[in-house]
Amino acid sequence: MKNTLRSLLALTLSAACLASPAQAQAQASPESDQRLRDQEVIQTNYLKDAHKAISGYFNTLGLKREQVKEGLTIPWVATTMRHTWINGDFMPVTHGFALATDKTASNGCPVFKIIAFDSGFSGGKYTSRYEANFGICP
Repeated sequence: MKNTLRSLLALTLSAACLASPAQAQAQASPESDQRLRDQEVIQTNYLKDAHKAISGYFNTLGLKREQVKEGLTIPWVATTMRHTWINGDFMPVTHGFALATDKTASNGCPVFKIIAFDSGFSGGKYTSRYEANFGICP
């Protein structure tokens, strides 16, 4: 077991040494980190709700996944929605849009850019916005 771990560690270190400076920079860039955070937040908190909205849209209209066109925009609201007191009323603030892209996932499903707005308003702006691409079969 120790030898296996040592050889795995040695392979990992040698692969890291062979990586180009551009690859190392890309892995450590703030944009890359933000994309990974956005993807994790959406996958953990909102992907299920966005998937339900997309499926509901297609099921209601009797559409198939092959009929997805780039630019199709489907709004969604999280089922574990938070509310914020705005102008004398509670307003849902965890919601977003699923925007169809021109890409197809490896499983043949259309790729949607999931955009999530979260945590209410601050000075007229949303405090959090996340976006990531996911292949979703309606």
